[in-house]
Amino acid sequence: MNDENNNEQLQDDELEQNVKKSAKKAGKEAARQVARVAKELAKKAISALVKAIGIKGILIILAVIVVIVLLAGFWYGIKENLFKDVSEIAHGITEDGSGQITDITTINERELEIDTEELERRLDEWFEEKNINKETVGISEDYNELKKFLEAEIVTLYPDLRLRNEIGTQVPEGKLQGCVIFNRNYEDGSSEVLEYTPYDEFILEVAKLGKKIDEEQTQEQIYFTKTEVEEHYNDLKRKFTLDENNNLILVGMHSSQTLVTFSDYAKEEGNIDGTGNAYIFGIDVKKVNYQSVIEKYSMPFEVSLALLMTSQNSGYCEAVADLAKKSNIYIDIQDNATTSVLTDVYSYDSDFELERYVKYRTVTETEGALVRSPTTEIVTRLPATRTETINTYDPYPMTGNVTLNNSAYKTTVQTLKNINVYLCVKSVNTWITEYTSSYTNNVVNEEVSSEWLPEEDEIEFVEVTDYHSLCDTYIPISSELDIMENRATTKEKKYNKKMNSTTNTTSNTYTKSTSTVIETPEKFLSLLKIDLNTGEFDAQNLSNNTQKLQYKNIGETTAFSPENNLLSSLEVLYSLISSNSRTVNFEDTMKYLFDLYQGKVTLNENRDFSIYEPGNFYEAGSGIYGSSVQEKVWFALKNLGYSDYAVAGAMGNIDYESSGFSTVAVEGGSGEGIGLCQWSFGRKTQLIQYAESKGLSWQDEDTQIEFLVAEISGQGVASDYANQRTKGTVSGNTYTSASWASATTINDATLTFMVFFESPSNLNSLRERQARAQNYYNQFNGREAPVNTNIELTGENANKMLNMINRAYAIASDDTYQYSQANRNEEFYYDCSSFVSRLYVDYFGISRLDSGRNETGTENIRENCERSYQIVSLTSLQPGDILWKNGHTALYIGDNTIVEAKGTNYGIVVDTLTAGRFVKAYRIIY
Repeated sequence: MNDENNNEQLQDDELEQNVKKSAKKAGKEAARQVARVAKELAKKAISALVKAIGIKGILIILAVIVVIVLLAGFWYGIKENLFKDVSEIAHGITEDGSGQITDITTINERELEIDTEELERRLDEWFEEKNINKETVGISEDYNELKKFLEAEIVTLYPDLRLRNEIGTQVPEGKLQGCVIFNRNYEDGSSEVLEYTPYDEFILEVAKLGKKIDEEQTQEQIYFTKTEVEEHYNDLKRKFTLDENNNLILVGMHSSQTLVTFSDYAKEEGNIDGTGNAYIFGIDVKKVNYQSVIEKYSMPFEVSLALLMTSQNSGYCEAVADLAKKSNIYIDIQDNATTSVLTDVYSYDSDFELERYVKYRTVTETEGALVRSPTTEIVTRLPATRTETINTYDPYPMTGNVTLNNSAYKTTVQTLKNINVYLCVKSVNTWITEYTSSYTNNVVNEEVSSEWLPEEDEIEFVEVTDYHSLCDTYIPISSELDIMENRATTKEKKYNKKMNSTTNTTSNTYTKSTSTVIETPEKFLSLLKIDLNTGEFDAQNLSNNTQKLQYKNIGETTAFSPENNLLSSLEVLYSLISSNSRTVNFEDTMKYLFDLYQGKVTLNENRDFSIYEPGNFYEAGSGIYGSSVQEKVWFALKNLGYSDYAVAGAMGNIDYESSGFSTVAVEGGSGEGIGLCQWSFGRKTQLIQYAESKGLSWQDEDTQIEFLVAEISGQGVASDYANQRTKGTVSGNTYTSASWASATTINDATLTFMVFFESPSNLNSLRERQARAQNYYNQFNGREAPVNTNIELTGENANKMLNMINRAYAIASDDTYQYSQANRNEEFYYDCSSFVSRLYVDYFGISRLDSGRNETGTENIRENCERSYQIVSLTSLQPGDILWKNGHTALYIGDNTIVEAKGTNYGIVVDTLTAGRFVKAYRIIY
């Protein structure tokens, strides 16, 4: 009996091994299924089968299983290749090699349009080359479902472009409209939806206020006065536009107005109100890469494609795409305004010595005498006599002494106003999640007064005027006098001079008060099965979901439920999604959805909702600046939008962890923690993998800062390697990244960062970290980021580099030069790789960097540069560096600017370098 059991066990093992070997060749999915089936078969029936049909029968069954496995593997291989190739084709048609489907999306008359002509052409070639019938893999002749998949991704990345009164309403059939809505909250607490304005029109209106977004803009400033400027700005702030890189462009404003008034006494001295009055203003342009923040809420093209590969039901997949297109994403633009009224009142006491010299005329008239005529005896009166006398007023001169307080002799009122534009995700309602938040407009008034006392030299009387009204007041004379001369000497002695300065600051700041994230799997699952009473999927009581939904494939008349195909191919679905860098983050979500559908998990079981918390918006072109590590970290975090308090708190912690910002620090004892933040275990592995992907060691300081940025914000070039840190707990208290970002003191910022990011076991080192944070706040608070635009070369190389950069700029400015892959080596034509390569040939005599064994010029550039030249950090670029990503390359010319052969529709252009666009940089001359 024991021998028989052993024999059965050997046969069991042999059969299982044979099946596994065959399955391994056929494909991953088939292998798992067949191995599982074989194992159960062997355990339960091997003895019976041997006795009934013998070993020969077993071999026949094995052969049948192998055939099934091979067929399953064959179809898996087709789906895997189709998924991979269609994804590459869809993203390869973007002319600049960015891989962003937004690059084939255009705005036409306030509507979105996707140019799929090139996609269709390449797909036709692919299916013909592979000799595969489209319908056998669920794709229609006109690729209609693939177009809808593209639309599902696009709408969640673009704004609603319609007029203000139409935004948010139902989109007419056949029209494509974005689902992102920008809402601006003004300083007074009011708000309104912003309206899209075409780029050329928007920059024209901005130029009328003296700010040129485009250097080629010819419109000159036409508004100067306060009334004109504010009227035009108030209209402009209600609008937005998108540049060619789909960056959101908004405007803010800062202004200064000065009013000067004088006291009556000062006016007597010849002063005039308004002397020195001025109104100065500036327009602040905010350019924001908003799509990088909200792309986590989109449905990538590949998710829909993977569902099509497994469900084999295009009608169902189009319903999924339509669900994604019904999303709503509200982004708030918050006007955080600060108005400071600086009032300076100049006053002083004075003693006056007054001397008044008055001469007046008096007239005496004497009546003529009566005279009798000797001849006629007539009596007549002689003419009166008139006597004038010049008198001096007694006493002469008149004197007086007066003491006055000249309060508010001169008052200067300067009003400074700054509107800082801040962006946040207000609410999200998508196919898988809902996020809501509320913000409070906090208005704070603060008044600070001070008194300035000037140093006095010798105080003495000084003659200030020949005549002053003080004389009329304090040395009056009768108005009835006939004044011939009236002059005065006024001497003044000023003392107790002082300047009372009062600064009254009113600030309004929108701060987050609440936020909630929930997953809504019912939306997605309601496309498969519903409760007839509610019309929705019941995630709490699965037995209530009795009605399966059916869909038709394109061109078919019979509808069917996609459930069986999906549930039998879930491992294939997960494998496809995990194999693509754009969808790998959706693998857990898909597993959760279908596990919930099958009752394997309960609603919200073990779900981390923090992945749906929106990150911070950052301005396009922001990066890592500075010469020291501390400076780089400070400005990297400031560019993400964090406050000085928050950044100082982070700096204090990093300084403590690495013993003074040492990028090569290794934890004492265990040796586990490394670098600035003493990354350990899984985080350590991720950092090392990211560094290796760049061809660098983990000790590289810019690599560590990029990784830090990704862990804090979920953004940036290292985001594919790092997991965003959102919360931590110590001593039973939980702190989040949001509480760190909104901290209002350095101590609170240090505590919250320590817990949510560093995850300590206790708070014993908190005080030391807070002290270090305070030091960094004192050092960096208010400092502006440096910008490096100089060529760090000398001699002949410096001249050559300058000439090459000027040449690159000239080519981009000359329409004679065109983009062409077919004619990439002809005199007036370039593609991206030949552009940078030919420039280095012409100016430095370097062999063509785009030549080599690889099929593409960009891949040859990567290989040649990594073999023979210097790999540099994307955060330490110098003019002349070559920027690279898969399928595209460009030339960095300094000041965060690149020149690139961008594509047929763009040509050779000068462009702003945006964060995360390229993954590597090479320095050829150093």
